[in-house]
Amino acid sequence: TDEGLNSLAAPGVTGIGDATELGVVRALNSSGVGGAGEQVRSLHPRFALDRSGVWAEVILIDAAISEGGDSGSIVVDEHERVVGQIVGGHPPTYSLAQDIDLLLSDSTTTLRL
Repeated sequence: TDEGLNSLAAPGVTGIGDATELGVVRALNSSGVGGAGEQVRSLHPRFALDRSGVWAEVILIDAAISEGGDSGSIVVDEHERVVGQIVGGHPPTYSLAQDIDLLLSDSTTTLRL
């Protein structure tokens, strides 16, 4: 099925889900490899960082699930459903992901499962 994220194929991903506060998520790099999961601290309709940017529909993750260069990696929940895409962070303190539903609302974005 072709359903959303710039023709990124993700082995083991089971579909699209929703991030929830206190849920566990992890990032998958372009090879489909991911680290340990961390807890979602909060969900924000708008999030801004000085000199870094402003994002809509952001998932704030308690500890870093990404490193420098991981922007664009998909974020999955404990059921291996895509819930977002890494947009920033500050290892080892936190990671930021943008909600997958917002990304898929752009007609040029596709996720290949």
